[in-house]
Amino acid sequence: MTGVLRALRRLLFLAGMTVVALTEAALQRDKSARGRAVWMCKWSRFVVRMAGVRVHIVGEPARHGLLVSNHMGYIDVLVLGSIVPTVFVSKAEVKDWPVFGWLTRIAGTIFVNRENRMATASVAAQMHERMEEGLMVLFFPEGTSSDGEQILPFRTSLFEAPVRAEAEIWTCCVRYAIPGEGRDAVRQKVAYWGNMSFGPHMMKLFTLKTIDAVVEYSPVAIRTEDRKDAARRSEELMRGMHAELAANEVVVS
Repeated sequence: MTGVLRALRRLLFLAGMTVVALTEAALQRDKSARGRAVWMCKWSRFVVRMAGVRVHIVGEPARHGLLVSNHMGYIDVLVLGSIVPTVFVSKAEVKDWPVFGWLTRIAGTIFVNRENRMATASVAAQMHERMEEGLMVLFFPEGTSSDGEQILPFRTSLFEAPVRAEAEIWTCCVRYAIPGEGRDAVRQKVAYWGNMSFGPHMMKLFTLKTIDAVVEYSPVAIRTEDRKDAARRSEELMRGMHAELAANEVVVS
């Protein structure tokens, strides 16, 4: 099957299953934050399988508190969301994306306008509430997506929520590989960054037969009373894992 035919088949299948998923979400009785996170986890597992993404986990996945990850685009949400029920924190414009925006709203995503300090305070309160409920909350501290070849400097504001909640702060790092292709293919076909357009990028992503996603989790959690210290220590952990994954470029089964 050619890449174009594979992409068209996947897009049609995704469209049909999205209707089913939205109907299921509307009919489900559990509308709580946990119920929505569980629903998103189930749906993400279906999408990553359908898209030919093989998820490989290194370490023990975090299941509560705060999790921070590097960010290479919307595929991160699907990969990380397929592992453990998770409440995501996302930039506000995502909720207006076609299909993906609808799903993230239904999944209970917390949206933030990083340019509005008052909005950031409200988001921190929502994060605190979710962590108090025993849920895992995830945000991308780089503040934007990249091509994955480096870790961008962390923004510290949202680290205030886990500090106030006295929650454990976990770190993970995601790296992708396309069998038979090099890093430039990952930058152009998997990572969604810069001025890329959503539709054409998804089409390129769906032409790929297989994508390997390696998710490495830190072995220890961070506890601190200072958000800047939390961000600094988490960034150090992530940079170490990123360098290790980049050096090895090995998919763990």
